[in-house]
Amino acid sequence: PLFPYTTLFRSRINIISPKSILERLSDALSFLSHGARDLPERQRTLRATIQWSYAMLNPEEKRLFSRLSVFKGRFTLDTEKNICNDKNTPDIFLLTESLLEKSLIRKIDSESDPARFTMLKTLREFGREELDRLEERKYIQDRYVAFFLDTVRSMIQSAVGAARELALQEIETELD
Repeated sequence: PLFPYTTLFRSRINIISPKSILERLSDALSFLSHGARDLPERQRTLRATIQWSYAMLNPEEKRLFSRLSVFKGRFTLDTEKNICNDKNTPDIFLLTESLLEKSLIRKIDSESDPARFTMLKTLREFGREELDRLEERKYIQDRYVAFFLDTVRSMIQSAVGAARELALQEIETELD
């Protein structure tokens, strides 16, 4: 829970404007770096809270969480499977369900098919740091780019007439 950070915001608003706070939140892991001393260590900073949650994950969950940070926006299970899955990943659907239950990813567009998921920006930032630490960032980004290039090429080549407009709309959905 992020409620301990309301005190931090109140104290920061005394010295900088709300607009400046908003600008600094682009790097929230660094900006929210000092918390109340009377809180448990894991709740004193946003980074410590995320680190504590991350430490509770098993190695497969950690790997998937880090890999999912490559998605800036929404992703589907199929997209996730194509980009994040490899021979070392057990059942990616069970791992995704576990990350969802632990609130490390969120399901959005619950009415759409296929279902889409997303990761909060601060969690994604932490995940990217872990991806760097695991020295997997280039590998996953290369898979990400290759998957979407192949998908777009395939959609455009096979679509003609009205189907082409639907393909372009689907591509637009995936732009982020």
